[in-house]
Amino acid sequence: MTETQKTSIEAIVDGVFEEREYAVAYSSDPDESSKTSITFSLDVWQGDYPPKKGQVVLLTGVEKFKKGWRARSARPIPYEQPETKNSRKVRE
Repeated sequence: MTETQKTSIEAIVDGVFEEREYAVAYSSDPDESSKTSITFSLDVWQGDYPPKKGQVVLLTGVEKFKKGWRARSARPIPYEQPETKNSRKVRE
């Protein structure tokens, strides 16, 4: 991750620390994944269930602070079923 602010990034949760109410994630981009951690508060988590280690999430409002990168919001990435030929047909 560069010094410039990234406002949205897909990341993989590496750890959830419920007692301290935050989680740590790393970019899912192979070029950046081992370099930079991004933390987010569990208060800003927008999922129905707490985040889990290994879960792919979307972090937004990512900003650099003295101690590292932080996301202002985090949410799970839902499964979207691909559209098929049959699903586009209109019944007569």
